[in-house]
Amino acid sequence: MRDKKAKVLYVGKAKDLHKRLSSYTRHAGAEHSKTTVMLAGVDRVETIITATEKEALILEASLIKEHRPKYNIILRDDKNYPYIRVSVGEEWPRVAMARRKAADSARYFGPYSSSSAMWSTLRLIKYPLPSAKL
Repeated sequence: MRDKKAKVLYVGKAKDLHKRLSSYTRHAGAEHSKTTVMLAGVDRVETIITATEKEALILEASLIKEHRPKYNIILRDDKNYPYIRVSVGEEWPRVAMARRKAADSARYFGPYSSSSAMWSTLRLIKYPLPSAKL
């Protein structure tokens, strides 16, 4: 949601955009509630369609970090999604977790939506499942 100066006021995601926007038009909160004040300043709504809900979640978080909208409070922290970092400039490449991509020669895989998903992937790489006998 943007104001008249095209400044981002709020970034959100929805499975059903019509239902989500309808809930805002029916909003009957207190005159000075956060949502009421925000809606009074909205000039236009922009949409980005993603292929998966996971992709939408990652996009939402990155847009909030980029624009730091006034009405998004929860995701404005400095946390970043984890990546798997593989060093390539060493005789024995190292695999590690990274929260930011550095300007180095390493290869980065991700981002992962949670650190547990990233650690599961690392465990699978380290201890592959036995192949099925056909």
